[in-house]
Amino acid sequence: MTLFVSAISLISFPYSYAEETVPTLIVLVNPEKANYLIHDYPKLLGSVTDEAGNPVPMAVVKITAARYSAMTTTNLEGKFAFEQKVSSDPGVNLFNVKASKEGYSDGVASTSVFVVDPTPQKTQSSLQQNHVPDQTKMMKVLEQAKQFQEKISAVEKKRQELQAQQQSIQ
Repeated sequence: MTLFVSAISLISFPYSYAEETVPTLIVLVNPEKANYLIHDYPKLLGSVTDEAGNPVPMAVVKITAARYSAMTTTNLEGKFAFEQKVSSDPGVNLFNVKASKEGYSDGVASTSVFVVDPTPQKTQSSLQQNHVPDQTKMMKVLEQAKQFQEKISAVEKKRQELQAQQQSIQ
């Protein structure tokens, strides 16, 4: 019986609590076209990959806009498409995209489309009144876009650091 216990202890390895790095999802998203009319439904096209550029199938993709949010998943090639079913507001419309999948850190991206109202404005004063709130909205949208761009830059920096670590290990 002692021999059996000794043999098992020889093949047992102590578990190491080394910190494992979780790969981050990389999200790319762009509108199908840059400008839309007010009653058009913007369409977004995107992809989700791992840090090495490999497609990530079946990732959950959440798209958030000013007045709603929706979810979709990536196909086997890591691609997704989303067509908004709510009429957009005139001006810049921001879409925030978050991808998630078990075993990965979430990936984020954002994009925007410009929506034009083709109906002419009645008077110059009504145009100026409508223009001021749009500037405030636009500043908020630009600030959100800047924050998401900073997140994307941080993710890209982390990806580059991980690639450098992998190369040094190899």
